[in-house]
Amino acid sequence: MSVKQIQWFKSWFDTEEYHELYGHRDYTEAEKFISILCEKLKIPTKSHCIDLACGKGRHSNTLAKLGMNVLGLDLSRNSISYAKKNAQDGATFKVHDMRNRLPAQNIDYVFNLFTSFGYFEKKETDSAILQKQFEALKKGGVFIQDYINAQPIKPSLPLQTLTEKPKNTYFIKKYLENGFIKKQITFKKDGVDQVYTEQVKIYSLETLKSLHEEAGLQVQKVWGDYTLAPFEANTSKRIIIISKKC
Repeated sequence: MSVKQIQWFKSWFDTEEYHELYGHRDYTEAEKFISILCEKLKIPTKSHCIDLACGKGRHSNTLAKLGMNVLGLDLSRNSISYAKKNAQDGATFKVHDMRNRLPAQNIDYVFNLFTSFGYFEKKETDSAILQKQFEALKKGGVFIQDYINAQPIKPSLPLQTLTEKPKNTYFIKKYLENGFIKKQITFKKDGVDQVYTEQVKIYSLETLKSLHEEAGLQVQKVWGDYTLAPFEANTSKRIIIISKKC
């Protein structure tokens, strides 16, 4: 068996297979979550927002529909191309690596949603990324981060599944390794096994709050799911942190 191993975050997000595997993600959940969030935080219309690691733009476009001026940023050229073609009024999109300085400053709100963080080996890289969000925000600006809560997931790992899609069959292994949740995805292309391994760092609420504070942000609120229920360490699916540049 011939296996091709590829550095995942530079290439996986740009493949047709990534979009096929995760194509079930639609606007319904995004619209509901963003609407609840904007109402809870009383985000004014016409606010200037960045959606960091925006993917195909589902959260960006929802914010635009609610009257925000949104810049969606993502490393994937394919995702940004799709987002541009389907952009709502008020939403623009650019290719951007989150490790670099943001291409806009004096921003009211920066959103980093759906665990679009924690990909990198070094904690210092994540710290530097958060520092760039701090620098891009105006005084009084708000950073909103939505991250996976690993605690209730750990007991179910390792886990193996087979996912059938119209063009491909994906063999998926999910496991814990060196402080990461890893997902190894194998499929065939032109008769050759392609192997991508996604990874996100396991962060507790306490560690994420510390990272925010080290960047100069002050944590204001924490919720545990997309209905904005209170956070419970052992059961909540998400860690949703609202921080402010004071």
